[in-house]
Amino acid sequence: MIRLKSDKRRNFCSKVQILKFQPDHLKKALKIVLRILIVVIILILILFIGGKIYLKQHKKQVISLIETEAKKELNGGELHIANINIGFYHSFPRFAFTIDSLSIRDSLWSHHHHDLISATRVYATMDLFKLIFGKISIDRVQLENPRIYLYTDTSGYSNTSIFKKKAPPKKNLDKNYEYPILQVSNGNLIIDKKDYNKIFVFEIPNLETHINTSEEDPGLKINIDLHCIIRQMTFNKQKGPFLEGKTVAGNFKIEFNKDSKVLQFVKIRLDVDKQPFTFTGKFFLAEVPAPFTLSWETENLSFRKAASFLSKNIRIKLEPY
Repeated sequence: MIRLKSDKRRNFCSKVQILKFQPDHLKKALKIVLRILIVVIILILILFIGGKIYLKQHKKQVISLIETEAKKELNGGELHIANINIGFYHSFPRFAFTIDSLSIRDSLWSHHHHDLISATRVYATMDLFKLIFGKISIDRVQLENPRIYLYTDTSGYSNTSIFKKKAPPKKNLDKNYEYPILQVSNGNLIIDKKDYNKIFVFEIPNLETHINTSEEDPGLKINIDLHCIIRQMTFNKQKGPFLEGKTVAGNFKIEFNKDSKVLQFVKIRLDVDKQPFTFTGKFFLAEVPAPFTLSWETENLSFRKAASFLSKNIRIKLEPY
């Protein structure tokens, strides 16, 4: 038989009591946490439902407000929206404003009839928890079936002029601004330069970009995941397009300096028609026309594969070889 001294017995009993009461304390803590979570979720649902009801009852006014505010930022351009909704996006607590049939037009649209941007549907995704704590940030912008048409007429006028700033940008903007993820599904990009008799047409089944910033560096580090089909790259319409029907795919990084407007990339890999190429380039976008340097290299490129990248009239001449 084991006997404990009085002081050891007291210590032993106190330890037993601590062990005995710990589960109750954990249960109470868990209950409090669960109640807080339930209250927060209920508040989120109330805000969400209230916002959805308000949007449903005042949809025309909301669309009109968005179009009016957008027009202030577009020099002579217009934004048109057919419909707008709000709903949860894939998983709670993310929700999205859904815009149906969006288009952006410049002031001379009645002459050339080319929308600068049109899309059947646009998602702008936000986080409800961030919104509750007073932070409005768009996490992701997704464009479904967008068509981007960059048009320049014979006089040199471009529909992209609607983005020219009327006043210099403010210096007190947040340098650590978080850019949303941009995703494009089943898109088309057309660059139509009537002034130089050139046209470039790209089909974009998938594009996703992630932009990283820092307070110390004015440069944007952009990660791009691209799958593209070149429909035509025509530098002279009489000679025909290059790279017709060729696929371009890759996951790569580029840099853009917001101050100097220099876009550059070093030894990025792109698979062109399943042939791996390494590209290095630098584009000085602050100047018009923008000067640039571009180089590429590849290995084990067959003559027949290289010839398939050229225009049809050149391919016909090379057939005997």
